[in-house]
Amino acid sequence: MPQRCVLMFHAQNRPGIIAAITTALAELGGDMFEASQTVVNEHLTMIIAANFPDHRQPEVIIQHLSDAGRAYGLSVSFAPRVESQAPKSRDTTRMFLHLSGKDAPGLLRGICAFLAGQNVDILDLRARKNEDSTNFEATLELDVPTLIKAFELQHDLDDWGFLNGLHMQLFSKMEMIPDSGVIAGYGLHYQPVS
Repeated sequence: MPQRCVLMFHAQNRPGIIAAITTALAELGGDMFEASQTVVNEHLTMIIAANFPDHRQPEVIIQHLSDAGRAYGLSVSFAPRVESQAPKSRDTTRMFLHLSGKDAPGLLRGICAFLAGQNVDILDLRARKNEDSTNFEATLELDVPTLIKAFELQHDLDDWGFLNGLHMQLFSKMEMIPDSGVIAGYGLHYQPVS
């Protein structure tokens, strides 16, 4: 039975880092089944969940990946996959939240705390200040309990946003549209909640 683990990578971003990581992963017989990568302020972070052959020792995996990324100053962390003690039996719906407005300290903390209070899990988050550094936009991928009605959550978000000077829109679906320029240049198109 293959061993499953989570690998975390960090380096100053340069072309070729992802190629080096994925090549080394293949050389080790690793089978990647989930990955997330982003660059923030010229620093690359990547997390990969992968399976490796039973005979492949964690020390060998870390050393080989570190050697492959040495020219990039890549740091590598390894965590064996731990089965969750809590059952993942939440009945949820995937939704997306886009917010924009005037930047102020604590706004992102506030919306994250608000969502946590609603038992909403944040699966992914992208936030960016505009060039003038007075406004910001964020997009959050959410796991919303089905007991929460979308229109009620949108109403609560509208109230929270009004109090904090933010426009907040909840979406049920996200689709990529090439070169659309929508939503902070990410090329994202959102389907509003009905």
